[in-house]
Amino acid sequence: MKYLDLDPFAYGDNPEEANKLMELEFRELFDFISKQLKEE
Repeated sequence: MKYLDLDPFAYGDNPEEANKLMELEFRELFDFISKQLKEE
């Protein structure tokens, strides 16, 4: 599992794109955590 890079410019020069990508990663992370909690 890769770690989130919270630097907006890590995704390129376009902050809009960066926000979308970060949002997707947070959603994936949230789903992952939810699954982990359900399994216990």
